[in-house]
Amino acid sequence: WLVESAPVDDPVIADRLAGFDTEITGLRALCRRLVEHGPSSPADASIVKLYYSELLQRLTDFGAEIGGPQAHTVV
Repeated sequence: WLVESAPVDDPVIADRLAGFDTEITGLRALCRRLVEHGPSSPADASIVKLYYSELLQRLTDFGAEIGGPQAHTVV
């Protein structure tokens, strides 16, 4: 869904967005499995939280990278 929402002229940016889309799809599948089947170990929730927080940081960094100085403006 991330890649299909708007056309991207820069192939490097499109490739990175496709990578994020793949990671988000994987995280959704992992969360869905945990909800449907329950955790297989007590660490499962921590693993999901860590994966999500690292992905969010990478997405935020990417947004700041492509947005330039305007991306750092606080409203």
